[in-house]
Amino acid sequence: MRIDVDVDALKMNWSVAGSIPHMETEKPFKRDLLGSPAGDTRVPGPILNLPGASTTISIDPRGRVQ
Repeated sequence: MRIDVDVDALKMNWSVAGSIPHMETEKPFKRDLLGSPAGDTRVPGPILNLPGASTTISIDPRGRVQ
């Protein structure tokens, strides 16, 4: 995994290379950090959709407050 964080813009650019193992999804982990629903199995970690190509996402927590 390659991660570059821009703390001024609150953005993260990241990508994942290779195969990531899947595991059974337990009840507390039915959604990821970004709110995406998980199926019966999922990749470990806080985010489900791991990008193969370089991808930029917002990491500004103010956009997540409801």
